Amino acid sequence: MLIPSLKTALACLFLSILLATCRNVPSFPKEPVISIESLTRTFNGFSGDNVLLKIRFQDGTGDLGLESGERQTTRPVTRISGTQPFQEYFYTFNSFGQLTDSTRNKFYHNLFIKLSRKNSSGIFEEIVFPDPNFNYNYGFKPLYENNRKTPMEGLIEYNMNLSQPTFKKNDIIKCEIQICDRDKNFSNTVVSEVLTLLME
Repeated sequence: MLIPSLKTALACLFLSILLATCRNVPSFPKEPVISIESLTRTFNGFSGDNVLLKIRFQDGTGDLGLESGERQTTRPVTRISGTQPFQEYFYTFNSFGQLTDSTRNKFYHNLFIKLSRKNSSGIFEEIVFPDPNFNYNYGFKPLYENNRKTPMEGLIEYNMNLSQPTFKKNDIIKCEIQICDRDKNFSNTVVSEVLTLLME
């Protein structure tokens, strides 16, 4: 089985947001703060495991999330300004309006996942995918309503599909997770407990 393309892979991912009930306005740092609530594995019925990650967050400015229109993905055929801060690429043009260079924008995503696998020596190594454009990062939608950004806390549920041949039965993996807000402030980085893939 071939490794799926980035678009196909992202289509398999699911994100849901559960916001905390309103209370007295809390005092949180302007940078997001996260922790892992749980990590569970279920067989998806085909050739892999679904891993459900629940991430608890707090954010002092409440500016978490990206609008779908901000996350432009198509490379330009003709000259465009290329200044959207959350688009997939930054573009450089020559004096004739021809595209000469493009740089991938890290902030096209706001949830970052790094997967590591234990090798035969018992050391965890970051998994490098054959397709350089493939990853498990994600861009979740705004958690605030009507541009009203206030301190918030809640739970992000994120579902990853780990399938063969990249992942195999009895692989021991762990996740390194980080998020960022609209001002490009990064949260702390958290590392999950280890998880053994069963593929059944």
